[in-house]
Amino acid sequence: MRQFALRSHSAPITYILPVLSSSLTRFVYTADQQGYVIKWNLQVKRPDLQWQAHTDSILTILEWDQYIITHSRDSTIRIWLDDEKCYEVPVNALNFSNIVMFNNRYLITPATLDSNNMDVYELTKDPIAITRVLANFGAYKLVNTTGLHYRAKRDSEATSTTDDDADVNVKGRKDFGIIMKMLLINKTVYIGFESGDIIGLIMEFSETLGARFTLAYHNTTHCPNPVISLANVEDTLISGSTSNKLVYHHKPVKIVPYPQSGIQAIIPYNDDLIIGFWDGSIEYKGQIIQRDLPHLRADDDDNTKTVLKLTFMSLLPVTTSKSENQLARGKYAMMIKKSIETDLLLAGYEDGTILAFSIT
Repeated sequence: MRQFALRSHSAPITYILPVLSSSLTRFVYTADQQGYVIKWNLQVKRPDLQWQAHTDSILTILEWDQYIITHSRDSTIRIWLDDEKCYEVPVNALNFSNIVMFNNRYLITPATLDSNNMDVYELTKDPIAITRVLANFGAYKLVNTTGLHYRAKRDSEATSTTDDDADVNVKGRKDFGIIMKMLLINKTVYIGFESGDIIGLIMEFSETLGARFTLAYHNTTHCPNPVISLANVEDTLISGSTSNKLVYHHKPVKIVPYPQSGIQAIIPYNDDLIIGFWDGSIEYKGQIIQRDLPHLRADDDDNTKTVLKLTFMSLLPVTTSKSENQLARGKYAMMIKKSIETDLLLAGYEDGTILAFSIT
């Protein structure tokens, strides 16, 4: 059921990050394709802060203690304290991949020299600095050398193999294409590529050897469709692509087909999955949430659009930890309960609107 809408962006939503302040007031950071960031106070459903953090689309917002980190297509990563810029570093922005943070200390990004590869940066404080500790790491070369492959044979079967077919599937190509999506599960970073390949790399860091990766997983089930969504369900990777296939990366690998293509977002919830599609529809427990449009409009080819493209989804739970439940007493508990009485699904669309849906 739709609860409310947040409307201040004038460009497609690219990121939604729910946060909790020390006062237990619920805040959400949202970002758009024009580089604007808005910090929403969900008690009053209005912006607390709004500023242009970048000159192009924002691909990632991360929390780093009291700071937030933004990563954009304008080729920069910036560190902010509220709307005050504290630090900036140039990075590659030739693709649309997010970045991930490991151990609250390392940033893993697409490489500056090659969008198919990775860089690793170390974050430090007092003073704030970002230092590259691993440059232009090539995953394709590692996979080509190691020969570790997982691929689904049928919808209900899968195999771990190093046979000739799997080997040709890798060696018949020059690379995996650009990095599309990254997700960290424990100490393994999973990377989805333009080719449809997914790899898992175990990260190790030491003062003497620096940063290094070991190949732990490689899957070709999505090939040749680009990977556009990754999720963690009880330490198991779930992935979606531009096709209609949802892939569970356990043994055996499991494929679940859907009626529509373009699996834009996957959110685990209550032993099930919330799936968002490019066409704007959202599926949960067999039910479809579809956005009601206030009006119809035509695209460049004069085709009438009846749905707006879904661009991002995030989950806002009522409480996120036991400590928060213990702190939320008295007037604060009443305030939070009045503001948000159920878990909320926040869905961002191409017109800049964020809709909040209650889910149970």
